[in-house]
Amino acid sequence: MEKSQLIEIFNKVLLSFEFKKCRGLKWNLEGKEITEVIFLQKSMYSEKYYFHYDYIINALHDVDSNTHTMTNALSKKQNYDDYCKLLDLENDMSDEERERKLQSVLKDTIQEISGVVKTEKQLKDLVTSRGWCELLSVKDYLSKVE
Repeated sequence: MEKSQLIEIFNKVLLSFEFKKCRGLKWNLEGKEITEVIFLQKSMYSEKYYFHYDYIINALHDVDSNTHTMTNALSKKQNYDDYCKLLDLENDMSDEERERKLQSVLKDTIQEISGVVKTEKQLKDLVTSRGWCELLSVKDYLSKVE
C-alpha cells in the first residue's frame, strides 16, 4: 500500500465523523472549548506510521499550530498492536485486507473516544483520572477549571 492510499482511507473515515483535513497527516474536529486532533507520524526508519489522538485547549493554543496540549495514550489501548500492524506498510498484508481492517479499527476507535471530551472540565477529569499532564502550562490552566 502506498502512503496516498493510507491517507485516502483516513480521509474517508475521519471526514464521515466531521473531522476536517489539515495540512500534512493531520485531521481536526473543532469544538467550542476543545479541539480533537488525529495525526499520523511516519517512522524515520521504515514505512511504518504511528497514530496519535490529541486534545487542544482552544483558549491556550491556536488550532492551526503544531502544539498539542494532551495526548491520548493510545499505546495503552488493547488494539494498539492492531494499529501497529495495519500502519506498517512494509508487511505482507494485502491492500484490500489492510483497508477493510483499518476502516473497522479506526471507526471503532473514533466512536469510542471522539466526543468524550468536549469541555475543559471533561478534559480535566480525564487528565486527573489517567494521570496525564505533559505541559506545566496545561496543568496550571486545568487546575483553575471548575
